Amino acid sequence: MAGGRRYEPREDEAITRAVERGARLEGDFAELALTFGRPEATLRRRAIQLGLLTERVRIKSGPAPIKEWTEEEDERVREMRARGWSLRNIGGVLGRSGWNVRDRLAVLDRAAAAEREGSDDPAPAQTATEASLQARACERHAAACLAAGGFWAFSERRLGRDKVVVCLPLIPPVQMRGAPR
Repeated sequence: MAGGRRYEPREDEAITRAVERGARLEGDFAELALTFGRPEATLRRRAIQLGLLTERVRIKSGPAPIKEWTEEEDERVREMRARGWSLRNIGGVLGRSGWNVRDRLAVLDRAAAAEREGSDDPAPAQTATEASLQARACERHAAACLAAGGFWAFSERRLGRDKVVVCLPLIPPVQMRGAPR
């Protein structure tokens, strides 16, 4: 299988049982998607690969359901990281991505720091609402800059793979509109 983690025999058995119970369309694989942390479409595709289903029915795409972290997983993450495991390998063992493991370790570190400082309320991870508020703040800032005359103009040039330099001249926004200096 290219791209993702391999299917375990228990997953194949669960997919087989689901198809035998009549799973065919979108929503039928939702419970398995939650259990195994895989998108429904992927589970259905696996059923087709196993020869359990033949027709292709369009399944609503979207992200996999959020799998909550358990205390046991938190302990395993801390343990494996202390032994020097990479985030990707930890994620592979737990059925999660390396990015997901990294984010969880950050949450655990913040909670531990708050506990050391005697605070009852650790700094929570950024929620979607907070991210949305930050995006709106950026939009308001851009609107304020445009209302004040715009942004400075400049050109840039790359040096190698990861260096960028600003080339002169820097042109103030008023000059770009053709207004007198």
